[in-house]
Amino acid sequence: MNYKKASEIRNKSLLSLVAEKKFQKGQGLGSSIGSAISDKFKAKSLGFKEKIDPLRLVRALTGKGTFGKVATTIAGRTFGRSEEDIKYFVIHMKNSNINKYNNIINNEKISKKNI
Repeated sequence: MNYKKASEIRNKSLLSLVAEKKFQKGQGLGSSIGSAISDKFKAKSLGFKEKIDPLRLVRALTGKGTFGKVATTIAGRTFGRSEEDIKYFVIHMKNSNINKYNNIINNEKISKKNI
């Protein structure tokens, strides 16, 4: 499971995942419930991995512009990451997350200057 698919699964309810597996994929009720719970758990655990991913940190530190995209791509290739992972952090990472990290970094710099 990649980051993008995990994000989509995290945004769906458990009932909608069960219905999708039951009606679209033709699984039985018991197996669709078990599969939906399993997918939801995998997506949440991958979400935790996404939060502590080094590419996320590189993207947050370098910003959302062209330099940030280039730096994230170079870091991803240096770390041996797949193209899907690199693309996720370069294109799909929300700007609000980048701004949140930049605010944290700026507040730390400000507080160090004031001391």
